[in-house]
Amino acid sequence: MFIKLRQMICCAVITVLSINTLSAQSKANICPVANLVWQGLGKNENDAMPFGNGDIAVNAWTENNGDIVLLIGKADAWAEDASLLKLGRVRISITPNPFADTTGITQTLFFQNGTIEIKKGNNTVRLWADANNPVVHVQANLVQKGQLVAVFDPWRKIEPSDKIDLQASKEIMSGDKAARLKPDVLFPANNNRIAWCHFDVDSYYPYTLKQQHLESLIGQFSDPLYHRCFGAMITGRAVIARNDSTVASARPTNAQQLDIIALTDTLTNAPDIWLKEINQMTNRIEAMKITNMVLAHDRWWANFWDRSFIKVSGPDDAQKVNDGYAIQRYMMACSSRGEMPVKFNGGAFTVGHNIPAGFKQTKEEHNPDYRAWGECYWNQNNRLLYWPLIATGDTDLIKPWFAMYTKRLKFAEARNKIYYQHGGASYPETMYFWGLPRMGDFGEHNPTNVIQSHWQRYHIQGTLEVISQLLDQYDYYGNKDYVKNTVVPFADAIVTYYDQHRKRDANGKIYM
Repeated sequence: MFIKLRQMICCAVITVLSINTLSAQSKANICPVANLVWQGLGKNENDAMPFGNGDIAVNAWTENNGDIVLLIGKADAWAEDASLLKLGRVRISITPNPFADTTGITQTLFFQNGTIEIKKGNNTVRLWADANNPVVHVQANLVQKGQLVAVFDPWRKIEPSDKIDLQASKEIMSGDKAARLKPDVLFPANNNRIAWCHFDVDSYYPYTLKQQHLESLIGQFSDPLYHRCFGAMITGRAVIARNDSTVASARPTNAQQLDIIALTDTLTNAPDIWLKEINQMTNRIEAMKITNMVLAHDRWWANFWDRSFIKVSGPDDAQKVNDGYAIQRYMMACSSRGEMPVKFNGGAFTVGHNIPAGFKQTKEEHNPDYRAWGECYWNQNNRLLYWPLIATGDTDLIKPWFAMYTKRLKFAEARNKIYYQHGGASYPETMYFWGLPRMGDFGEHNPTNVIQSHWQRYHIQGTLEVISQLLDQYDYYGNKDYVKNTVVPFADAIVTYYDQHRKRDANGKIYM
């Protein structure tokens, strides 16, 4: 495959265009990849199309009965057991349903503005995640007046908000016991809105510290999981709540709109506080004019495509290079503007379906939260997503990758001080986003501070490459304050680790 690609590029003519001088009108048409069009209805989650706003990521598909299903993820939806969960699944139906008969139906992904359109004749449903606000819009325009129904369709265990035990386990918070996934919270419908969330009553973080002989750091640094709360609210124009998990149009009309607002609070004391916050956020979003939101959304995407593109001409396969470049950028734009970087193993767009209780999940049969290769970041894989973004000008998309390392520098230095009694910082290859090695590699009940996995034991050099990325970023964009306050302290700590950790030979060279 690589030989063929190399030959194709060698015999192609590549033109890299700088287009910052294009007018706003011209920008609207510069997306270098054609729309993706599917005919007919889908069957299940494997027929999904992806869209997102960089933080909220959505897999959207249709099913044989004409329903539209949205599987919604978010970059910072980290549960108490350190797994990255989906926010939830929403099933949308229309009565009478113009999509019940598959004949003449098209599903189109418009890369130019991150929008999906499901269409039959003059009946359309438009799906988009607002580039500037934490909301997914569902807009239906129907030839015959109809009603839109949206149902929160969970697969995780759900409990009413008044039944949730908010008392954290002392064993778990002291690190003696690992946290386990708790049920989601479903709130009573209120003001014709429905909402649900996941609240991290306790945390896996103290367990990783104690297992890795760092219990003295419990309480010194903020717990990244404890009392994190994430979820969504469904509302809309002229909708009513049928029950705690269903909203519907108040009456049949030709134009319908639903909004799904998403919120993560990284530290809140209770789900009810989160509910108050998301209601306030929903109020602000509902006060905005949808026409202005559309214009701002389209403008963001036009500016995104204006940053860079390549045009390859030559053999028939040359267009695949153009498309691959553009679609990879599109996927990163949809999922790398949140708190955390994109996961290498499926990114934000993993899918799944309901499975029986007690069923052991496999790569073929699993629920939407399943993620092959686990919850940790692997530097040697993740780096490949972010190297291209420096040259493509996507500085906003690379920020989460840099921040995962630089914001946890003090923690990494403290860990090194306890382990090695010297200065500097080091980060393992496979790590939780707070900077500790994956427990499966470190080893449960490991009596030493040495990673047990022979694959990962000495695999710490990824941060040298992160430094190289940071310096390349500076070469392109020249942010001196960022270099002074962030890059230099980080680089200094990594180099200090290498300087002080290894013995030297008679000539003063580091001996490894």
